[in-house]
Amino acid sequence: MRFFYTSLLTASLAALPCVASAADISTAQPVPYFPQSDYRPDISPVPELLGHQFGERISEPAAISRFFEQLASRYPQQVKLVHYGKSWQGRPLFYAVIGSSSNISQLAEIEAGMRKLAAPASLSEPEAKQLIASLPASVWIAGSLHGNEISPADAAMALAYHLLADQSTLTQQILSNTLVYIDPLQNPDGHHRFVSRYYATGLSAEHNEPWPNGRTNHYLFDMNRDWISLTQPETASRVKALQQMYPLLFVDSHEMGGDMGYYFSPEAEPYNPHIQASQRQVLNKVGQNNAKWFDELGYHYFTREIFDAFYPGYGASWPLYYGSVSMTYEMASARGHHYRMQDGQILTFADGIQRNFVAFKATLETASQQASTLLQNFYQYRKTAAAQGEKDGLRSFIFAAERDLAGHQKLMGVLTQHGIKVEQAQQAFRACGKDYQAGSYLIRTNQPSYHLMRTLLDDTVPMDKAFLEKQEQRRANNLPDQIYDVTAWSLPLMYNLEMQRCNQAPRVNTTVVGPDTLIAGSVSNPDARYGFVVPWGDMAAARFLSAALQQGLTLRSSDLPFTHQNGQRYPAGTLVLSRADNPADLTTKVQQLAQQSGA
Repeated sequence: MRFFYTSLLTASLAALPCVASAADISTAQPVPYFPQSDYRPDISPVPELLGHQFGERISEPAAISRFFEQLASRYPQQVKLVHYGKSWQGRPLFYAVIGSSSNISQLAEIEAGMRKLAAPASLSEPEAKQLIASLPASVWIAGSLHGNEISPADAAMALAYHLLADQSTLTQQILSNTLVYIDPLQNPDGHHRFVSRYYATGLSAEHNEPWPNGRTNHYLFDMNRDWISLTQPETASRVKALQQMYPLLFVDSHEMGGDMGYYFSPEAEPYNPHIQASQRQVLNKVGQNNAKWFDELGYHYFTREIFDAFYPGYGASWPLYYGSVSMTYEMASARGHHYRMQDGQILTFADGIQRNFVAFKATLETASQQASTLLQNFYQYRKTAAAQGEKDGLRSFIFAAERDLAGHQKLMGVLTQHGIKVEQAQQAFRACGKDYQAGSYLIRTNQPSYHLMRTLLDDTVPMDKAFLEKQEQRRANNLPDQIYDVTAWSLPLMYNLEMQRCNQAPRVNTTVVGPDTLIAGSVSNPDARYGFVVPWGDMAAARFLSAALQQGLTLRSSDLPFTHQNGQRYPAGTLVLSRADNPADLTTKVQQLAQQSGA
C-alpha cells in the first residue's frame, strides 16, 4: 500500500550479488515454514504444481492460475475454485475455497446460511442461534491488489499448499472450524506488467520501475481507493462476490518500503465512527495472536502506526461496514528478489512470502478459535444496525432527482451494488416538509447496511475530537499530521447531487431499484434532415459522446448556449451530429447510442 521510493544508486547496489559481509535476515527453514508442521508424504511437490519452489521466482498471473487449477483438480474434496470476474485485459479473477471435506461438500449450504444470518429481519432468534452454533468461521485472504507488491500473491499459494499438506492438529482444527477463501491476485494486469518487465533484462534497476508501474490496473487506477466508487470491474466483481458469503475476517495483504518490517492490526487512529467496539476488540485479538507467532519466530513488526481506519474505500476497510472485521497487512518489500536494507542486511522475496504466510495462518488460528464469537458479532451488527437510524433520528435519505437523471441512476446503481436497498417512488409524496415528484429515490435507514449507507452518504464523517486536537498541536509545532490518506468522500457530493436527510419514513408506493439503473434514451425526431443534437450537462451526454467517438462518428459541440428555431434552448457544450459529416446509417447508430447511453 505504501509507495516505495529509493535512489537509482541504492537500487543499483541492491541488485548486485550479496557480498560476504552482508547479513541475510532469512533463516534456513524452507518456505513456507510453521512450527510443528507435519506434511503428508503423498502431497504433490511444489515445483510439479508451480514450476519452481516458493521464493525462487516471482510467479506470473498465468502460473498462479495454473497452480490453483492443479490444486482444485488434484484435491477436489478440499478445494473449490470459483471464477468471479475478469480484469480489463481479460485475465481471470478467482478465489479458492479450502476447508475440510465435510465443509467443502456443504459449501453451498454454508454460504446460504451466511446470507440468512446477514438478513436478521427474516430470521427468528432460534434460527439465528442454530446458524451461529453450526456455521464455520470464514476468512478471506486477498493478495496483491497493487500489482508490484509481489509477495502476497505467492504467500497465498504457500498458504493453500500448506493447508492441504499439513497434518498437524492446528491445521486440522483450522480446516474443521474455518472456510478459507484465498483470492491470490486481485490485480493480475498490474502484476503481469511488473513481472514481465522485471525479468526482461538482468541489467534493469529492479527497484525503480518505469512509468507506468505495476501498482495500478490496466487503466492505471489505484484500486485500493475504489471500494466505494466501484468504477473498476475488478472491484465491482469482488464486492459482488463478497456478498455471496460475507466472510467474517478479511485480510488485504500489501507491501511497503523495504526497511519497514511488518505491519498488522490493530490500526492507527483515527477510526471511522461507524466501526463498532466489537470489531475493534476482534482486531486486537487478531493482532495479539499474530504477535505471538512473530515473537516466537523472531520477526520484526509494528502495529497502531501509519495505517489508519478512517476511509471506507480501502480493501481493508469496506468489509467492516457489512459487519466483517477487515485489516491490512503490510510486508517490507524486496521489490524483486533482493533488497539491501539500511542496516546492511539483505531482505529477500522469500522472506516476504514466509512472513505473510505466518501472518495468514495466525489469523486463521484466531478465526478457528473464535468462530462462534465472530458469527454472533456479525449477526448482532446486522440486527442492531437496522434499528440504529431510528435511535439517531434519521429514518430516510431522499433524492428528488429533478435534474441529472443519469447521475442519479448511476449513484443508485452503485449503492445497490453495495447491498443498500434503494427504492424509487411511483407517485408524488410529501416528507419532512417538502414535496417530491414521482421518480424520486428513497433510501430507508432500517437496513442492516445502515452504517455503510451513513459513511457513504453523509457529507461529513466526524473524527475523534482528541485526535483532531492532537493534530492541531502537531501543526502548531510544524509537525506533519498523522492522517494516512483520504479524509472526505461523500458520494452525493462526488456526483454533485442534492440529498435530503429525513426523520420520517415516507408512505409511498415504490419499486426496488436494481444495480443496472440506466434508463434507455430515445431520438425524438429520427427523420430530421440536418442531423441530431444531444443537450450537454449530464452523465448520459458524456456516455453518448464517448460511445459515439468509439464508433467513429464525427461530432461538433457548441461553445455557447443557443436556441433552436422551435424555441428549444440548448446549453453550451451541446453535441451536434450532422448527416453531412457522418455515414448514411447515422439515424440507426444514434438510436442505438441513445438507448445504450440514456441520452
